[in-house]
Amino acid sequence: MQMGQSMLVLGAFVLLTTVVLSVHRALLQNQDATDEAQHGIPAIALAQSIIEEASARAFDEEVTGTPPPNLPDGFTQPSELGPEAGESYPDLDDVDDYNGLNVQDTTSVGVIYTITASVYYVEASAPDTPVSYPTFFKRIDVTASSSFLSRPVTLSHLFSYWSR
Repeated sequence: MQMGQSMLVLGAFVLLTTVVLSVHRALLQNQDATDEAQHGIPAIALAQSIIEEASARAFDEEVTGTPPPNLPDGFTQPSELGPEAGESYPDLDDVDDYNGLNVQDTTSVGVIYTITASVYYVEASAPDTPVSYPTFFKRIDVTASSSFLSRPVTLSHLFSYWSR
């Protein structure tokens, strides 16, 4: 072989190696995206199920019977949000009982998810910002995480109180 042919063969090998590595990298990235979706969908479903459970509960402990006359000040104080004495998941009776929730759930394929929740008062004009006083709006943030997810999944829901 002459020097020119050797250089062409060497260049072809470099080009072939570059193409093979690029294809391999793309396949790995595609597999990562597939794995993330495979474990992200159940995480979303678990977080949504907690929100739906909370939606079936009363807005506040103070309104499970006759609402207090001094609303919203009569609602549970922000420092007291969480389950009352003797209450534990899943036997909760109002939305703010989910504050501090930390449970684990296992899917049918054996993946363990940790589900946490926090509940806080917000204003309608700023639903992303917690306030330090009772309002007619509570927000719940539910986070589902797993060792199979690169980052946790967080869903939020805003509850409002109204009476006739």
